[in-house]
Amino acid sequence: MARAEALARKLKLNVDSPTTRQVLNSLDDKVGDFVAKYRRGSIQRELPWDEIKDMTLERRCSIVIRYGND
Repeated sequence: MARAEALARKLKLNVDSPTTRQVLNSLDDKVGDFVAKYRRGSIQRELPWDEIKDMTLERRCSIVIRYGND
């Protein structure tokens, strides 16, 4: 899981956290699919949903690394 662990280190995530493991095991999933499966739908109000729902989790994480979460 080198790719996932490298991403976790860049984001300063706790790789022992169950939530982090969920994300790292789902990097190829689309954000929308991941949220539907593992998170409450209300998270859509907190995110630029139309812009990110079709991105993979890995792509979204890469954007956060590069530009921040705003």
